[in-house]
Amino acid sequence: TFFYFRWYKYVNDVTLRLPSDARNDQQNFPNSSFTLTEDGTVKFPSVVNNDQGDYFCVAQNSAGEGRGDLQSIYTG
Repeated sequence: TFFYFRWYKYVNDVTLRLPSDARNDQQNFPNSSFTLTEDGTVKFPSVVNNDQGDYFCVAQNSAGEGRGDLQSIYTG
């Protein structure tokens, strides 16, 4: 049985797929340091202004695919 998660962020009307480590994609996620774990968790060791926005997850397994509700992160 296979199972996986994909996380996305809406940025200026564009949907970006989150990398496994934001430090490896500073062009799209400047100053961010989040990481994705194997169980589908997004971990933010600290939240910076560029992390603000709306995130959602897509999970898939042998039964099909489902999309999670938007999760918003805001600072200040």
